[in-house]
Amino acid sequence: MSSPQPAQAFPVTMWSKVLRTREEPVAQAALEQLCAIYWAPVVG
Repeated sequence: MSSPQPAQAFPVTMWSKVLRTREEPVAQAALEQLCAIYWAPVVG
């Protein structure tokens, strides 16, 4: 039986990127960056 894989560490929240999701025209890019950073630790 194999050992369970360790969970990935959850990165520190990047509040500046979170706030940028409300600002046009950078909102889409900021949201894409947040999804890329946090997807693996959340879904994982």
